[in-house]
Amino acid sequence: MIDEESAQHGAPGPVPPAVQRARWDATVRTGVPTLADGAMGTMLFASGLQFGDPPEVWNLTQGSV
Repeated sequence: MIDEESAQHGAPGPVPPAVQRARWDATVRTGVPTLADGAMGTMLFASGLQFGDPPEVWNLTQGSV
């Protein structure tokens, strides 16, 4: 079902990176275990993780990423 506001504005556009980050930060802060898909590895490599480095260690040493 499409509500009136959605019909007027069409499909939503891409979510801005700052909003994505805020949503991710809020999810992580809950402390509830979170399962991330394969794209998480791509994000870690883009943030500086080197091939061969254990990404699990980044959970402890690179909390800001």
